[in-house]
Amino acid sequence: MKNLLFLLSIIFIFSCTKKISKIAATEVSVSYSELWNQLETYPSTAGRNDDLFFISPEKGWVINNQGKLYKTEDGGESWKLQFEKEGSFFRCIAFADSLNGWMGTIGLNEKNLYSSDSTILYETKDGGLNWSPVEAFEDRPTGLCGLQKVTDQMIVGCGRVRGPAYFVKTIDKGKTWMSKNLDHLAGALIAPHFVDEKNGFMIGGTTHDKRSSKALILSTSDGGETWQKSFESSQTGEYCWKIVFPTPKIGYVSIQRNVQDGLFHFLKTENGGKTWKEMVYAEQHYFTQGIGFINKDIGWIGGSSSYGTYETRDGGDSWYRVPNFGRGLNKFQFVNDTLGYAVGKNVYKIVIGEEKTEMKEKAKGN
Repeated sequence: MKNLLFLLSIIFIFSCTKKISKIAATEVSVSYSELWNQLETYPSTAGRNDDLFFISPEKGWVINNQGKLYKTEDGGESWKLQFEKEGSFFRCIAFADSLNGWMGTIGLNEKNLYSSDSTILYETKDGGLNWSPVEAFEDRPTGLCGLQKVTDQMIVGCGRVRGPAYFVKTIDKGKTWMSKNLDHLAGALIAPHFVDEKNGFMIGGTTHDKRSSKALILSTSDGGETWQKSFESSQTGEYCWKIVFPTPKIGYVSIQRNVQDGLFHFLKTENGGKTWKEMVYAEQHYFTQGIGFINKDIGWIGGSSSYGTYETRDGGDSWYRVPNFGRGLNKFQFVNDTLGYAVGKNVYKIVIGEEKTEMKEKAKGN
């Protein structure tokens, strides 16, 4: 009997400790978010910066929805306005190498995002000094929301939010492009993620209308020739927004909830995207967009223009609000396991080095 009581006591203490740790996670004063620094040298103060692409730790590009493209060659210490298109909404960007790159726009007639630019894809062959329209589409998309470099020769993209739904691809570094209308499978496509030339995902929503849409993930195993539905959310009124894989097996997807009620989820896979699990990260509505993980455990969800972000240190099991880092975050890029950039209303940079060891240890202790 005494042994039984002792065992029950241990179980009770352990279960309470787990609950307390979850609650305490919302009250931590030291966080990895304190390692993010806003780059005050970034010149644009109007609109939002929708995407970024760093080809190396020092050299990268940032685009915003006011039709401006900026480049840095010193890790954000200084910036140069490389290209400007009045009236355009620059949406996504990717480079194959330091010279060859592509930039997608939202296109015309998107009811919530204004653009007067009919060009949906620009290309550069000189590192961003000059850009020209890509016209090589037999079935021309209306706009693009996401681009990804898969290899030096293969670039993929998709779009757009609220449709129409298209997948685009080049396998010869932009000499030729193919496009595929996927309106029969999706109402919105927002971001691609290929793990190699054959296997990949695209995320978005089931309908054009954001209030009736379910969050959607499509997958392919033949380089985008055919697509299958691999996830559909349990709730209506949401889109999948961004997708990241900090390891080959562990991946995360942010879900933009377009209505105020319901549960506020993100998605996680632990088997390389074969299955996805809906997990709650917020108790109240938060305008979710960007998601980024510097490793399998430490990550952030951003999006709100009036508040900061959410941070996790345990792979999404618990989250807490970080009011002082990031507004309107839409995209993260981690160059390696100690350096990353993020864009939203501003541009941010994180460096985790030896000088931060003490803070890291405190954060782990919490």
